[in-house]
Amino acid sequence: MANTTIAAGLKVAQWSDRFFLEYVRESRYFRYMSESGDNVIYVDKDLGKKPGDNITFGLVMELDGDGIEGDDTLEGNEENMANYSDTVTVNQLRHAVSVGRMEQKRTMLQVLDKARERLKKWAMKRLRDLLTDRLACFNLDGTTTYAASSEAQKDAALTANTDRVLFGALLSNRSTTDHSASLLNVDTTDDTLGTGILSLLARVAETADPRITPLTISEDEEWWVAFVGTNPYRDLKSALDAIHQNAAPRDLSENPIFRAGDLVYNATIVRKIPEMASLGSVGAASAPVYNVAFCGQQAVLLGWAEMTRAIRNGRDGSDYGNIRGVGVCEIRGAKKTVYNSVFHGCVQGYVAAAADA
Repeated sequence: MANTTIAAGLKVAQWSDRFFLEYVRESRYFRYMSESGDNVIYVDKDLGKKPGDNITFGLVMELDGDGIEGDDTLEGNEENMANYSDTVTVNQLRHAVSVGRMEQKRTMLQVLDKARERLKKWAMKRLRDLLTDRLACFNLDGTTTYAASSEAQKDAALTANTDRVLFGALLSNRSTTDHSASLLNVDTTDDTLGTGILSLLARVAETADPRITPLTISEDEEWWVAFVGTNPYRDLKSALDAIHQNAAPRDLSENPIFRAGDLVYNATIVRKIPEMASLGSVGAASAPVYNVAFCGQQAVLLGWAEMTRAIRNGRDGSDYGNIRGVGVCEIRGAKKTVYNSVFHGCVQGYVAAAADA
């Protein structure tokens, strides 16, 4: 009886699939990704089936008309179903590891496995940093980083999104047209991340127009997700300690006082992203200010035109044919979702957080 042998090319494809799944899973955003559009990060992997360097995402708004009752005529009383689109531009991303001729005595798959952990961590960091930048973006193009956006661009974004931005603990801290002036109202006395700000962010999300749709769990249970940096997370955890002490389970494995991980308050999951750094000493009295990305569904669009695949260099390599390279390649892109100049799935919060003494 002859046993089936899997072709080497198929083995490499299987390696690429496993590599992709593992590095995406380790990016800290994996549990908030979905291809159905019902999570924070809306994922599309279909562009590889057709040419082009753009992926267009569509949004159909909810109906809010009254409809008709009884035998009143329906024809002519239909509601216009508002719809918008947003586009992600993708680009190629590659990295590789070079190996000498003796290592080439191994198969390509063995060499890839040897470099796998390093390449995986590199890819994971690049995806994590890309999504972190998009969540902090305060530019109507949805892609320019916060640091690279001009004051005029930030002011334009604020003017178009006054109902989904919160500076500190009070709505009145916001200047309608001046982003930097609004930040100057954020201080380390009243505007550190606590239960009051977190609850107000939820109310802002619930009353924004167009509406921000929360994540739905267990049929009708609605949740928000807030991504925060290390120091705002520290402040919120301190504010919640008394609640956890009095109301949470006493079990060491269950009570957040005794373990690291996501915080939960008022139907909001707060996830710490250590790479969400301070935006600078731009608050009152040069207070460090941090972004809080308070998200519902489809806050970020993430598209792959080509999934991760294994690559290697040409036949001759380099160093007189002695050095060969193996690596990974993919084509992808991401942006903050902006429909009709509005941040579709995200409230942008700004809080102060003093440096550790």
